[in-house]
Amino acid sequence: MLSAEKHPDADRLTVCEVDVGGSTSTIVCGAPMLPRAGRCGRQAGGDHADGSQLGEAKLRGVKSSGMILAEDEVGISDAHSEIMVLGNGAAPGEPLVEHLPIADEVLELEITPNRPDCLGVYGVAREVHAITGSSWRGPD
Repeated sequence: MLSAEKHPDADRLTVCEVDVGGSTSTIVCGAPMLPRAGRCGRQAGGDHADGSQLGEAKLRGVKSSGMILAEDEVGISDAHSEIMVLGNGAAPGEPLVEHLPIADEVLELEITPNRPDCLGVYGVAREVHAITGSSWRGPD
């Protein structure tokens, strides 16, 4: 966060200039506390946790090219009362996945009627072993 000023036409909005890694973006923020350096932001074009894409918007006449995020907006918790603060030496413009636990491995299954053995965890584990060639250890 490079600067944060009160929105000229709204009491509860703040206009922020944010370093997004080599350039700056204007982001209008509605958080109740004044944003400051080290807070987590995302510029337009990024994906939300639900798969929708973040776009640009005009808020009370000021163009906003992103958003400053709470934990629920990234999908790591239900907390929405505070803006996230990134630690761990996160630099502007780096992907959030490098600093937050938001990268999940997903295995989507469509079980056909002729494979009832895959309706349980043991059967699925056996099939994943067969497909990937990973090591296998049956149940104790």
